[in-house]
Amino acid sequence: MRQAIQLAIVGAAGRMGQSLLENAANQPDTMHVVAALEHPGSNWLGRKLGPLGVTVTGSLAEVAASCDVIIDFSTPDACMNAARIAAQTNCPFVTGTTGLEPAQQSELEGLSNQIALLQAANFSVGVNVLERLVELAS
Repeated sequence: MRQAIQLAIVGAAGRMGQSLLENAANQPDTMHVVAALEHPGSNWLGRKLGPLGVTVTGSLAEVAASCDVIIDFSTPDACMNAARIAAQTNCPFVTGTTGLEPAQQSELEGLSNQIALLQAANFSVGVNVLERLVELAS
């Protein structure tokens, strides 16, 4: 049997972060959350989130080496910090954070040459199907 994928979730207290925590709890054979992260100074630090009660921390650098993938749904600055840590630790990175400045987007694209990196502005199945249908129609 294959070991569960070890996840770090940046922006864990947000709507998508909470959804990821719930989904991971429902699939313990395939996913395990090793870290739920929020920004330093957040009121969520030290609190437990999700069905499994993962304790929120503020330091991705401390846990990145134990992750198989870092998933980010945070702010542009937090996203870039997480992406840099992912590159330093050679950890795949997934982000749905929007609002990156052109320089941040360029840096993120550069990091994609170092690590496996997936960026999408919308992870909704319906939106992605619609985008694909529009592409096929054109």
